[in-house]
Amino acid sequence: EGSSLTTSDMTPVGPPAEVWVALFPDSVVIISERKGGASLEFGHVINKRFDCHAIASDKREYSQNLKVIMQYDDLRFGNHRVVLESRFPAAINAFAKRLKEFCEIPRSNRVDYEQEEFSGAVRDTGDALQF
Repeated sequence: EGSSLTTSDMTPVGPPAEVWVALFPDSVVIISERKGGASLEFGHVINKRFDCHAIASDKREYSQNLKVIMQYDDLRFGNHRVVLESRFPAAINAFAKRLKEFCEIPRSNRVDYEQEEFSGAVRDTGDALQF
């Protein structure tokens, strides 16, 4: 629903944007729609440099006012932080819980690129793209 970049004291840097969020076992990607296509708002691998947490003004586990804060520290460009909120409480709560699960499990335990199932999917896709 909404996403905005913030400073270290949570002051918004830009206006909130309506966004699409994609959560994968190894990464999170947030894009917004613009004339001519999508624009990347935030994206990062879920690893040691990535941090996430959820806050709610009412301190309830399933809050109507939940905000998910995702950030990472880039060696060249500094700290990047995005605050995600939604008018759909069930969606943001489900996203926050799943993201927290992914953040707590070491990346090597979440994604096994050598799995036969994964390797076959890549092989099948490659075969399908050949003309």
